[in-house]
Amino acid sequence: MVEKDDKRTETLRLNLLNNSAAYLEELKEKREARLWKADELPGSLYDAIYGLSKSEMDKIRKNYDFKNLSALNNKNWPKP
Repeated sequence: MVEKDDKRTETLRLNLLNNSAAYLEELKEKREARLWKADELPGSLYDAIYGLSKSEMDKIRKNYDFKNLSALNNKNWPKP
């Protein structure tokens, strides 16, 4: 009985390991796709900022210590 449980546990561990490896690969692909967005050239500053997510805009705002910009949302901006 113990041998059966050990083999079953080993099989479950291998499946878990394979599934986690596949999941990590999927996360990596999604992250790379997000980081390497295709842009049209020549681009404008508006187009570059419009393509950023809210969290990316927050990081830029905090790094450069811009004040009173935390409520901005680039999806509400009118297209020039």
